Amino acid sequence: MKDSIVQLVFQSIPPVAIGLFGGFVALFHRQKGFTVKLFVGGLLAAAFVSLLLNLMLLEAGANDTTRAVTVGLGGYCSRDVLDVLSRRFLSKFKGGKDDR
Repeated sequence: MKDSIVQLVFQSIPPVAIGLFGGFVALFHRQKGFTVKLFVGGLLAAAFVSLLLNLMLLEAGANDTTRAVTVGLGGYCSRDVLDVLSRRFLSKFKGGKDDR
């Protein structure tokens, strides 16, 4: 079990780096003023979303190109992706009807 988790972490480093780059690009497209808090928060959100998407796509059996494109776009749109994922998955545990 421990070896498989370590292997997943090392396997996720390149996709997370791609997602971080997507998050970095997104920060420069925003019209808001630049702050360190916005920069660090955006990169952390991009890394987290990239990791989640990579693990989901690995489980689904997606090829490397599809995973790279998806985690890059996920890093770029990390806040929107977090909103969608939280609505879709957390509603399953809450028993709510907010599953759009």
